This record gives sequence, structure tokens and C-alpha cells, in this order.
Amino acid sequence: MAAMSGSMAVVALQGCRERICVEYTDRSSAKRAGAFDRGWLPEVIPIDARAIKECHNLDTGETRIHFLLESEARLKEFEATLGRATDDTNLAPDGWQWWPRELEGLLRADQLRAKGYLLFELRDGGSATRRVGAAIKEETREVYMWRTGA
Repeated sequence: MAAMSGSMAVVALQGCRERICVEYTDRSSAKRAGAFDRGWLPEVIPIDARAIKECHNLDTGETRIHFLLESEARLKEFEATLGRATDDTNLAPDGWQWWPRELEGLLRADQLRAKGYLLFELRDGGSATRRVGAAIKEETREVYMWRTGA
């Protein structure tokens, strides 16, 4: 573990897969650490996001992100910047212990809604293969985001 300007980095090596997990107290500490410049965090993350956890797999380029939003109003603003998912999404398990199991495998908007999540998806930088998705648990203002593909 190494302290990095308000954040803590944890490197996990599993077999041939190199996976890195970093936590930031808020968006500004993530910005200072260069997480946005390096492309690990998407710019769409709101300015008042806190308790940000970002984990990525260097071999696959996949990223998992979790953060909290302070207010319901900010949550609604964030939701408005995303598009509701119109198709089912398949999110392969990546072995992160903190990632909710109900957000792995085939993600169906109607089933997730019954569990308190809203499902969103957008293209990452116009890429046809790289996807950015989000599941938002409105009751707790928790946001789970992922990026898949090359």
C-alpha cells in the first residue's frame, strides 16, 4: 500500500492478470492523482463524487468504479447526463470482492429495478466496442460504473 495525495493504491496480482485498485476521497483528489488524465476515470463523474473506488484490469482494459453522491438533486443531474439502457448488458465477473454479485452476468433493466437499481449505458468516446455502463442505487445514492471492450 502506498499513500498518494489523499488516496490509497492497492495492487493485486492474480495468476497472469494484473489488477489495480485505487481509492480516492473525492473527485478532486482523483484529479490531482491523474486518474482522469490516464483514462482510468471517465470525465462524466460528477464534481461532488466521494469515496471513489476505481479498479482496473491491465490485461483486458476493463474498469470497475464505485462512488457516492451527496445529494439526491446531484444524483438526478448525473442520471440526466446518461442514457437509460435499452438493451440487456452482459458484464462478465471479474473477481472483485466489493462488486455486487447482482451486477454481474446478464444485466436486465427490469430485474435490476426490482433490486433498487437503475441501469444506464453510453458509448465511450464514440467507440463501437468500448462500453460504459452504470447501475445507480437511488436509495443509497451509490453509483457503480464499468467500462468494457478495447
